[in-house]
Amino acid sequence: MRSSNEGVRLRKSLNRHVHYHCCVIDGVFEPDEEADDVPQSVRFRPAAELTPQALAAIAEQVRVRVLRWFARSGLIEPADRAGCSPGG
Repeated sequence: MRSSNEGVRLRKSLNRHVHYHCCVIDGVFEPDEEADDVPQSVRFRPAAELTPQALAAIAEQVRVRVLRWFARSGLIEPADRAGCSPGG
């Protein structure tokens, strides 16, 4: 029986590897009410395009959360978190 941590123990490098997992949604499926004769029929609704303002708000939220996590993890000093400006 193998341990689920075996891959981690066999790695040569134990330094931190910061990476992100993303789920990008380009739309949703919903039941198609108009297809009475087709069981379990669905319709695809594409996602709306992101505006530059919405994208900027998302980027700022991610920046704040990543810096907060860096400060909590000891990767940066908490005081340095306040000095990190967007785009700088």
